[in-house]
Amino acid sequence: MIEYKYDGKYLRQRGAKAGEVEKATIRDAHGRRVARIDGKIIRDARGNPLAEFDGKCLRNPSGQKIATMDQICRQVEGTKGIALAALWLSFIRTEDAED
Repeated sequence: MIEYKYDGKYLRQRGAKAGEVEKATIRDAHGRRVARIDGKIIRDARGNPLAEFDGKCLRNPSGQKIATMDQICRQVEGTKGIALAALWLSFIRTEDAED
């Protein structure tokens, strides 16, 4: 069962806000910036690259695949795209998603 939902602005877990997208900024439930979308690169709050999204796959800075969009959509219901990938990377990512 999918317990996360993304409506284009908010990521919710069982109804409670877990994160939000504000233009190109990813914020947690308390409003703190945790990541930023810079073109097709997802950066952490300090500006260091976390991952690159090519539309299908999310890859770490060394080029290794982290997850595909289909794997992300199995955990989160919502609109596909880089914002969903950034939210997943910031709040939901688990090691078992890599298989």
